[in-house]
Amino acid sequence: MKSMHTITLTIAFFLIILNTSCKKENASHRFNFGTENDSALHYYNKGWEYIMDTGEWTKSEAAYRKAMTFDSEFVLGEGIVGKITTNLEERLDIYYKLESKKENVTIDERLLLDDLLLVLQLFNARDQGIKLDSDFYKDFYASSEKGMRAFIHKYPYESYIKAEYIEVLHANHGAQAALDSIEVLATPQQKMLPFYLSYAAFLESELGNYEHAFEKANQLKKVINNDQAPAVHYTYAQLYLDMDSLNMAKTNIEKTIALDPRHQLAFRVKAKVDKKIAEQEIDSLN
Repeated sequence: MKSMHTITLTIAFFLIILNTSCKKENASHRFNFGTENDSALHYYNKGWEYIMDTGEWTKSEAAYRKAMTFDSEFVLGEGIVGKITTNLEERLDIYYKLESKKENVTIDERLLLDDLLLVLQLFNARDQGIKLDSDFYKDFYASSEKGMRAFIHKYPYESYIKAEYIEVLHANHGAQAALDSIEVLATPQQKMLPFYLSYAAFLESELGNYEHAFEKANQLKKVINNDQAPAVHYTYAQLYLDMDSLNMAKTNIEKTIALDPRHQLAFRVKAKVDKKIAEQEIDSLN
């Protein structure tokens, strides 16, 4: 079995090669995600911006659904609607519909569609109380990494797919590998996008580098320049939780949810904060 040091060096070497090839791409080399309708593509991209950069889940879902009104055959757009909806019946319907269409999409679309189908399968199983075996999760993460790597190699200026790839690297190889991937893979412009700043803050915090984490969070706040953006409060909430500053974490996560009650990740953080606070209260009574 390879040591973690060897794995980290291998990842770093690959990222350098990928970054070098990415720089050779023309900045205008963008992907249409399988739709020829400019309005559909506009709202699809706005959906990514809302959910990844400002943490506005409600606006994001509305944008994705708006995209579908301009192109009802927009396969990847419909897949994202399935990913963000909380309606199990709708998600099941979308999953089976896209399964029947997957052989008819382009090779580049398929790189993303295969991952979407796995996500929908995971969410559907969770909401139906179906337990998936360990091989599913192993194959899921390996497939996601392989597909997204191939995609961003070809389309390095698609910032939000690259962002998802960094999340997959985090899940597969840990915080340091993901942080290194931001440094090597992201363009200077991408590094200043709110998602990249926020995620770098999370990774620094996970590694115990709290000073660096708050530097990124403060940078995020400055770049967004909007106190009503859930992403700012969500980021601070996560950092304060990592530091066990639970009152500050509680204040920020409750602000996040107040700003957008559909922010699904915020409820997970809130559950962790509430659990830690309850444990502290029990300990104080003993």
